Amino acid sequence: MKRATKKQIDEAIDKVFQERNYIKTLKQVHEYVNEKIKPVRISLPRLKKILLKRKDIVVKVKKRELKNKKIENCPVCGCEFEKIFGLDAFGQKRHIGYKCKCCNFKIGLFYSVPYEYLFKRKE
Repeated sequence: MKRATKKQIDEAIDKVFQERNYIKTLKQVHEYVNEKIKPVRISLPRLKKILLKRKDIVVKVKKRELKNKKIENCPVCGCEFEKIFGLDAFGQKRHIGYKCKCCNFKIGLFYSVPYEYLFKRKE
């Protein structure tokens, strides 16, 4: 099976989001986009990376915490995290969480994994 080009994918994404204002799951977006580019297909991880890079689509992520997992890379896009600091009641700088350098996904001190995505077209 042939691999879809970036142009084909962008056109399919535009068509899908012209028909629908928002889509609740990544799997649904994947199905709709593959429907629009019928003879070729796109993989789910590749589609997710393309959607995260687009400026005209807002991606909201619901997450849950895992307490026993080490914090390494962002579970959404795979980039590195940077530490977030805040001030406590005494004016001391404290580590309060992590933020992804690429997609701005934020988590607390424990590792969080996404369990639901919401894709919405910007107005």
